[in-house]
Amino acid sequence: MHAPHTTHWHLRGLDIAGQTWGAPGRNEVPVVLVHGFLDHAGTWDEVAALLPGHIAAPDLRGHGQSAWCGPGETYHFADYIADLDALVTTLGGRAIVVGHSLGGGTP
Repeated sequence: MHAPHTTHWHLRGLDIAGQTWGAPGRNEVPVVLVHGFLDHAGTWDEVAALLPGHIAAPDLRGHGQSAWCGPGETYHFADYIADLDALVTTLGGRAIVVGHSLGGGTP
């Protein structure tokens, strides 16, 4: 079982907080777990602890410990998708994305 580590990514001008489990492996595709509406990365604690490999669970913008949007920024699905795209790029360009509720509609 993996223990979670608090993580911060600077994505698209926002500080996105989250949790990671395991260490990135060479040639390994990470798993990105995306929470639902009114949730946060910790929603995935029990699931992530059982998964092998490198797992990342971001707090979507405006959720959990992530930054809130500033003037002119939004909380539209397109913004969540672009944030996730930036996270996947940061993680190496490929990922398995799993989501539920809001997170299931985002990828």
